[in-house]
Amino acid sequence: MSVWRRRTGALLPALLALITAAVPAAALGPGDPAPAFVLPWLTDEGTAASADLFGEHDATVLMIWDRGCPHCTEVALSSEEFADAVARLGARLVGVVMGPDDRGALEDLFWEEGLLVPHLWDEGRKLAGRYGLGFQHLGIFVIDRSGTIRAVFDDRVDDPVEEVLPAVRAVVSQPLPASQRPAPILAVEGPNLRIDGRLRILSTEGARPGDTGLYGELLENGSVFLHRWDLRAVWSLAPGVEFIPWLRLSNESETVLTEAEDRLANRYGSATLRFTRGPVSASLGAFDLMVSPLLLMRWDEEDAPPLAGASGCGVCGAGASGLEQRSLEILEPEYTFEGLAASFRRRYSRIAGWVAVSQWERQPPAEGTFDELASGRYRRILSGGLLDLGPTSQADPRLGLPTGIGLRFGVVAVQDDQRSIEKHYPDLSPHDRDEVGWVVLSRLGPWSGVSVEGEWVDWSREIQDREEEADAVRIGLTAEREMGRIGLWGRFHRIRTDRLFEPRFRALTYDGNREGWRAAAGMTVRPVLGGRERFGVSLFYRGVEETDPVEAPAHGAVRYRIASATLSGRPAPDLLVEMTGLLLENDSPVAGLEDEQTRGIAGDLRWERIPVLEPVLHVEMIRSEPRGADAATIWQVYLSARILK
Repeated sequence: MSVWRRRTGALLPALLALITAAVPAAALGPGDPAPAFVLPWLTDEGTAASADLFGEHDATVLMIWDRGCPHCTEVALSSEEFADAVARLGARLVGVVMGPDDRGALEDLFWEEGLLVPHLWDEGRKLAGRYGLGFQHLGIFVIDRSGTIRAVFDDRVDDPVEEVLPAVRAVVSQPLPASQRPAPILAVEGPNLRIDGRLRILSTEGARPGDTGLYGELLENGSVFLHRWDLRAVWSLAPGVEFIPWLRLSNESETVLTEAEDRLANRYGSATLRFTRGPVSASLGAFDLMVSPLLLMRWDEEDAPPLAGASGCGVCGAGASGLEQRSLEILEPEYTFEGLAASFRRRYSRIAGWVAVSQWERQPPAEGTFDELASGRYRRILSGGLLDLGPTSQADPRLGLPTGIGLRFGVVAVQDDQRSIEKHYPDLSPHDRDEVGWVVLSRLGPWSGVSVEGEWVDWSREIQDREEEADAVRIGLTAEREMGRIGLWGRFHRIRTDRLFEPRFRALTYDGNREGWRAAAGMTVRPVLGGRERFGVSLFYRGVEETDPVEAPAHGAVRYRIASATLSGRPAPDLLVEMTGLLLENDSPVAGLEDEQTRGIAGDLRWERIPVLEPVLHVEMIRSEPRGADAATIWQVYLSARILK
């Protein structure tokens, strides 16, 4: 007991220090000293120090942004007029691009857009963190000659000339007296700590064994508190060389932390050595990867109805078994693997390759229960590569595919390496299962707001010397139209997968043996042109049936339908309310077998006032009418918060 006390006595202060460090600092405001920095120029040689930069003009406008927000990118890329207006007042506009991003792609983007505003390169988001940008992708700071922040604007800015220029004019005409100037904040060089904290208290009532939620996850009654803290420090070891240790603290299960969206060897995190030099980049350790929805992708929001702020799949089939109720996973398209990845990029092409261990070996016991014997597994090796053709500086944020004209050729191979696993009971041990898939993915547009996208996958697997082959096709049309403050959008896709189609890393919403259509449409209303959405409505429908009616070929194919409607609005500028109604139906053609139906209502209340904090209150009601069982009503409520700094 004394040893335990000594260990916990040393551990608790360390944990308290980590939690204290994770509490975000207050956002900067007028009157605060501008944090100092030294950053390299993105569009020129050399570096710039904040003291020299601010001292050159009566006012300096820092526009900090990244490409994660289309509206923010549009504001930044159209800032030439604003820069000219600022210069006429004797001030200067300086852009700062936040990473992580491809520096060469950004340079090409500036060249293609004709953007001449000088930009600094904040690859590690070190400057953005000091200036209080968390979830926000745009921050505009008006700073006077003394280094004092005089005005702050966020991503709600639509027209900087109209909204920011008056603040610049006021600074130039009324400098701050020396007696009111705060002491400068010195730049502290060293590792940049990134924090991604997630917390949730969850309560579920009315669920029975086998019942699933609107995301397809198995439900359990009761209440639970979950937390996850991802802490990443970015060390710049040399120009173009970074070391990124990753520490993860969570009370989620090991399966959730190592076998869901993050395929890690250890539940406590990982580490990455990243190299970037001109058009070449490489990562040794943990890296994100996504190829295409049908072959290698964690989540495709276009194949799912929106569920109050996040995409859900309803009961989306066997693939949804990768989702768990007691998980804080954020549904995004990328997986995280551990291994080696490298890429080489030119203006109109990009080639990338990777090899990773997506699952680590687990030996079954020599003697044990059925579940213990069946838990044995092989080491799983993932390898592949892709070639992108098209203007790589303009990439679709969903797929990373060049836009305008984009074409991707890719190959993904998965090998179950069974060389060292002991086969005590071959019938219970995992089967040898190797697979390889080839994909062609293309996108044309947008032209006048219209895009055409297509994907074809040729896939095969070998199980115990038996080879199986299957194909899948996805083709669709996307359209967007802005009519003043009203935005309209629509999507229409045709999907077909063969009966045996079952890639291990396809997006969760896609199943084999399905063919049919999906469609979605929506409208958004903004108070000002280009501003944040004030009101929105979206509709979703997916109707598919079995490609090969294997269950009852004499009766026809089973049909699966999902329909949803979502309303969103802002009763206050920083308060977002969303409501979704969902209907799922499985129609069996076999006489005497009842059809299945699930209806659900979900709602979100999201507060966006604090830049680094995103609290959400979520409530959902599910009415389940499964085949051969009585109907049941399930309630689920959770309060969650995410801290990103």
